[in-house]
Amino acid sequence: MPEQTPAPLPKGYDAADALAAGWTAATFAAAARWRPIEAPAPAKPTKAPAPPAGDADGLPFPFEARPGGIYYAKPGAKRRSGDDAPPVWICSPLRVIALTRDARGDDFGRLVEFEDPDGNPRRLAIPAADLQGSGEALRARLARLGLEVSTHPEARRAFLELLQRWRPEARARSTTRTGWTDGGAFVLPDRVIGDEAEPVILAGELAEPPAFAVRGTVEDWRRHVGLPCIGNSRLLFCVSVAFAAPLLHLIGGESGGFHLKGSSTDASSSGKTTCQRVAASVCGAPDYLQRWRTTDNALEATAELSNDAPLILDEFGQMDPKAAGEAGYMLANGSGKARAARTGDARPVKHWRVLFLSSGEIGLAEHMASANKRARAGQEVRMAEIPADAGAGYGCFEDLHGEPDGAAFAVRLTEAAATYYGAPFIAWIEAVQAQRARLPARVKELRDLFVSDALSGIKSPPGQVRRVAARFGLVGVAGELATHAGLTGWAEDAAYEAALRCFGDWLKARGGPIPAEERDLLSQVRHWFEQHSNRLRWKDRALDDHAPEVPRQAGFKHDPGDEAGGLVYYVFGETFKRELCEGHDYRDAARVLVRRGLLRPGDDGRPTQKVRLPGFANPQRVYVFGSDLGGGGDDGL
Repeated sequence: MPEQTPAPLPKGYDAADALAAGWTAATFAAAARWRPIEAPAPAKPTKAPAPPAGDADGLPFPFEARPGGIYYAKPGAKRRSGDDAPPVWICSPLRVIALTRDARGDDFGRLVEFEDPDGNPRRLAIPAADLQGSGEALRARLARLGLEVSTHPEARRAFLELLQRWRPEARARSTTRTGWTDGGAFVLPDRVIGDEAEPVILAGELAEPPAFAVRGTVEDWRRHVGLPCIGNSRLLFCVSVAFAAPLLHLIGGESGGFHLKGSSTDASSSGKTTCQRVAASVCGAPDYLQRWRTTDNALEATAELSNDAPLILDEFGQMDPKAAGEAGYMLANGSGKARAARTGDARPVKHWRVLFLSSGEIGLAEHMASANKRARAGQEVRMAEIPADAGAGYGCFEDLHGEPDGAAFAVRLTEAAATYYGAPFIAWIEAVQAQRARLPARVKELRDLFVSDALSGIKSPPGQVRRVAARFGLVGVAGELATHAGLTGWAEDAAYEAALRCFGDWLKARGGPIPAEERDLLSQVRHWFEQHSNRLRWKDRALDDHAPEVPRQAGFKHDPGDEAGGLVYYVFGETFKRELCEGHDYRDAARVLVRRGLLRPGDDGRPTQKVRLPGFANPQRVYVFGSDLGGGGDDGL
């Protein structure tokens, strides 16, 4: 399929020429709609920031640089013979090139530079706190990177003293997060895009940060990865998620996620992971795709190192079902747990802004139910579930671009995503930086337009639905702006329409725009009557000596003889509060049930009615339901 990019116009081409060519007012409007980001000029390769100028001879006394590394000449040390003791080898060649501290002026440390045994340059920001104690964890971390440190106890102590006393004049800023800085630069593990007053150093806790990497050019990625996404709503949407993540900071947006949920009959081969691989290729190598099988601590560190970038997590079913809901909450809330250090003082809480893209054969509610836990409305809103099946018979795919089946198309995409990756994200950040001053207002304007389009025809949509629509809208807008910047090769409005399609499928799958709490309550009440109608004694036969016993009686039922009206159920007050409304405030629940037509209020406006019941001397206040538990209200379906 040819690449869909606008052809250059002839010199002197103006509006009169366009009118002669058949342009209309609508054509002009569509052409101007996505103007905020221009296609960036071919950028020079972005390199890792140059190290600060350090003092090669700044070794503190009595350390010496010699062939083979750094030595410690202990003052006054003598051999038994009376001769001066030879210097003790401390470590392989190493330089402390800058003192580091974070943006608040806290968390001081050292930036060290050395070569590994293969001759590759290595740099590491070492917090000053790691220089206290035995330093065992620090030595192990440096050893993994290729620095050789002596195993002699005295040399180990001297190694910590070396780092502590080596104080170069150069300064650098350290951060534990990727993403935007206050000065407008964008930090990645291997580079900083944009300029800062001081070098910025990423000092994350993970030994293996997300695999941000570049292979091939934007043109390579667009031709082999971007173009096959055309005509596939899930692919277009997932790729747009990657472009949307860096926009969160610019518009002050909240974190959140999307979950590609497989079908129950063909969940494992629907193409969910392929969609994630394609999205991951925007940012980096195939290893950028990570797994849900992790601990809370590791997930927090991963989120920090995916700040202002997409966090892509596969195999939701591998997450502990007891922790699944809280993990989704944590990612969407943008902060980790408060923890105490060994001293009892509070450790710094990790913070991030991410859009996460999840996939799995089951959704959040089903996964939590396996641990006898119930998903709360807020959790489901924070992780919007999109049916993976696009409805064309090919799982996640709709257009196979000439391939014989979905499997062959998935292989083609997987191979392309493993061959060309990373360049679009670098180009996207550079394009956003160039338009950063006016971009936030334009993104909000276009996002609000999406919300209006997505919710048209829905009467009084609840806040939950508007909130999720705004997240889908940010994704659609980001895809369009990336297309306008020349990164995707897609037709205009393709990403926008894909986001609308995925939002519509999400809304349909959740049962319509009804608030989640109300939806759950209605479902719970209907389920109670399905399971416990035998606990309601027949009102007209209650005093019959031959009537069967009703264990755990919950009320009465009555047949008024009106076929149109059906049965009437009278539920005792405590049963209503403790069972039908379990997990909800019974007063709020009663108001919802009255509004939805399931509960029949009294003439006095109260949710209960006074009814004479057999076996009771006086009328009793009970909750009255009709047998038509579909309700007379609008469920928003």
